[in-house]
Amino acid sequence: MGVAADGGRLGPVRLAWAEPSRREVSLSLVDQQRLVGFPPARQVAFRTGRDLLTGLIRPLVPASGWEVTTGACRHCGQLHGAVIVTGASVEVSVSYSAGIVVAAAAPASDVGKLGVDVEADLPDPVRDAHLRRLLGGRSEAPLRHWCRVEALLKADGRGLRVDPATVRLDDPAYQVRDVAGPPGFLISLAWTWPAVSVTLPGAARG
Repeated sequence: MGVAADGGRLGPVRLAWAEPSRREVSLSLVDQQRLVGFPPARQVAFRTGRDLLTGLIRPLVPASGWEVTTGACRHCGQLHGAVIVTGASVEVSVSYSAGIVVAAAAPASDVGKLGVDVEADLPDPVRDAHLRRLLGGRSEAPLRHWCRVEALLKADGRGLRVDPATVRLDDPAYQVRDVAGPPGFLISLAWTWPAVSVTLPGAARG
């Protein structure tokens, strides 16, 4: 599969993907502490994601002093929230699926919010039926629709605290795009422009 040539790009966003592999990557103290509680396969994928993000950010921020780390959860304040960059104005997102890690990055001057999602595109009628229920009975390509919704919810920041069935992919505040990724995977990207400050109207879960 390999990493996307020169990081790949869609609109203002740079992307990269790779199979999870053992990598030497400098981790923040918070990420080191989180890594201890992960099973081995998750540790490998996590390190791969941090390495991909670091590679995407370097051309954007040639100066030193920035760090990829885990942010605070916006609901409980604990340090298990979304991936962030400290010391630089860069928006990032990372997604994991069986056999692949996908990373996305863009200058904060170009995007306001950013989310990426990847799904392994394997036939699975049970999964598709479950996704149709979650998405409010939509019959069209449920996995593709789910991938787009997940990317948008990650950009929004509330994730699955919002009912997926209420999410509108045609919300003009968000750009939602499918990415031409490697065979066997679906990748979707969502972002807002920097001047746009939006919150999805979807109902939050308890």
